[in-house]
Amino acid sequence: MPTDDPFASLIWARPTHEDAQSSGIQTQIKEWLERCLKKHRSCQNKVNLLPTRLIDVGNADQEPFLFVSDGRVGKWIALSYCWGQSVPVKTEHANLDERQTRICRSELPPLFKDAIDFTRSLGYQYLWIDSLCIVQDSNNDWLNESANMGNIFKNSSLTLAAEASENTSIGLFESTSKSRRRLFEVSCHSKEHNLKGTLSLGRNNFSGPPFRGPLSSRAWTLQETTLARRIVRFAKGQIWWRCHLQECNERDPDAFCSQRIPNNTMWQVGRAHYLLTKDHSYFNTPQLRSLLRRLWYFVVMDFTSRRISYATDVLLAISGLAKEVQRHFPQQYISGLWLNDIHHDLLWRSPKKGAIIRNVYVAPSWSWANIDFSASWKRNSLPNYPMFDFDLLGCKSCIRIAEVLEVTIVNIKNDPFGQVESGNLRIRGPCQEVCSCHIPGYFFDCQPVYDPENNLDYERAELCKTMCEPYERNVEALHKRPCCKGPAVCHNPLLFLHITTLAGGLPNKVRMEAHGLILTRRYEQENEFQRVGRGVFLETVKTSEIWPFRTLNIV
Repeated sequence: MPTDDPFASLIWARPTHEDAQSSGIQTQIKEWLERCLKKHRSCQNKVNLLPTRLIDVGNADQEPFLFVSDGRVGKWIALSYCWGQSVPVKTEHANLDERQTRICRSELPPLFKDAIDFTRSLGYQYLWIDSLCIVQDSNNDWLNESANMGNIFKNSSLTLAAEASENTSIGLFESTSKSRRRLFEVSCHSKEHNLKGTLSLGRNNFSGPPFRGPLSSRAWTLQETTLARRIVRFAKGQIWWRCHLQECNERDPDAFCSQRIPNNTMWQVGRAHYLLTKDHSYFNTPQLRSLLRRLWYFVVMDFTSRRISYATDVLLAISGLAKEVQRHFPQQYISGLWLNDIHHDLLWRSPKKGAIIRNVYVAPSWSWANIDFSASWKRNSLPNYPMFDFDLLGCKSCIRIAEVLEVTIVNIKNDPFGQVESGNLRIRGPCQEVCSCHIPGYFFDCQPVYDPENNLDYERAELCKTMCEPYERNVEALHKRPCCKGPAVCHNPLLFLHITTLAGGLPNKVRMEAHGLILTRRYEQENEFQRVGRGVFLETVKTSEIWPFRTLNIV
């Protein structure tokens, strides 16, 4: 109901605007922004270097143009959006000089026009849009600018997130207007409070996670929206605001700042954007430091469920978030993993069936970046399996078995957060040869695991599984499986490398679990392997007593 209605003191929800392009919407966004700039001390920006190029939006009487900052400082607004199937208007070497003189408004798609107009209305001079501010046919410029993408969104004064737009042909306000419902006003009377007023009624069209739309299905946009200091999401049905201290929307424009919901610290620390952008001194308790470490893994799980157009961009698209984590925990970052937690990080698993190996080299086989999990994900669906086992992270009952001898990563342009050319993990630990019929399907990174073209026959594998049913899945019984006794093995041999032991179970009955990697030999190289999965077996006998120790190179 309207704020000035007598019932407004009793009912907190407000009606959404039927037309997102109404002046009321823009007024509300300006109020959110002004309140944050004036009253939220922890949200304030420092004076920052401008990005290399920005769109100078000028005023309504002149065309925008591409401004080269040359190391100047200032403020800007950034746009987070989906490119879609059709490539939006972009800057290339051929039109770079022209762009610095003028960007013809008639050539711009509706989304860019709306972003420029709205930037002007907020009183800002500069707007950053990737397709126009990065020279798209220059690989060198792309690598330099994409490495700085996290800072561009983190240091912007405001991020406009076109959440409901599938591509640039749909404007900011048009996308959120399509799903708005007509409201009906009903006169009401409260005898208890002696008030008369009006209720606005309409069908609830908000299902699934709040505000998630096409934008939240794209990998690049995770760091753009997470690192943003302030963000306005033009989402399905209504517009959302978020800064460090406030999250609200049209229906509840004062949420989390009013007396209805107290300023709850645990709500704040549960938000990725709030944690990642805090000063290092904030994490002064073991609980907060542990929470931040775990946050990285939740970020990775969200990231891997999203789609990306170019596989080679995977590590670049999460680099801004990785840099923020490293700011709090100075440790070596290696292709999506952290060296200090390497025994835990190596043991990721595919959260969804149907994952596939990427068709170009992105990262070593032991990095989750090597696998495309998004192919099997549907928007807002839940994982089949947890991607990380937090019981293995800094747990007192977790015993490191394998010894990591050396990790070598060759990064393009020597950027540890950027694209990877090659990588090798040299590790020593107890190993046991197995065949794939010993391994449950969900232990493999990619399914199906049977390949008839390489003499890996599905029917024979099923027969082997039947023969192995009576045997427990434990380390002692692995070498006793009858299906591996014949001269012809039903599958190419695999290797199980024991990484970590986890002690669990009841006090009077301890259960020891051997967690490790499933490896396959690479190109008949004697000591060079690739990861194909991860698994866990009951450690009925210590593997160090019955399995040989081997030094392996995993690439």
